[in-house]
Amino acid sequence: MAYTIVGVFESQEQARTVIDDLLRAGVLQQQISFLGAQAAENKDAKILGKDAAAGALVGGVGGLLLGLAALAVPGIGPMLAAGPLATTLIGVGVGATGGALIAALHEMGVPESDAKVYEERVRGGATLVSVTADDTLADPVAEILNQHGAQNVDERRARQYQH
Repeated sequence: MAYTIVGVFESQEQARTVIDDLLRAGVLQQQISFLGAQAAENKDAKILGKDAAAGALVGGVGGLLLGLAALAVPGIGPMLAAGPLATTLIGVGVGATGGALIAALHEMGVPESDAKVYEERVRGGATLVSVTADDTLADPVAEILNQHGAQNVDERRARQYQH
């Protein structure tokens, strides 16, 4: 069975460290997705991988930058994306006026209620890392994400509804 395990991080530096650890743990580059805000300055260097800072930003160990694309995500804005999520976003985002991230995550198996929380966090500047994993990798991947402070959707939802 395939799982989509998602972690949301406050910074792209946290996400980079997580990606490095996932690659070291044997997760394949094509199983990892990244979605983070595209900085207005230096965006061409980040897209093309000509800048050392861009390489350090997204996966210094495994070169996740190879699949990095600049996307205008409906409802969120300009983002840098890589992996299966980028491909899915491109597919569902064509003609969408909003909710493309929710639709893409839902298509990847994430419950819609969780996808809404992830979209809110990304819109607020957080960086999303997801991994498509089988039974053997699901628990180790979740552990790596948790070790690096991935935000828990259930806790976030609980706080959201307390107001």
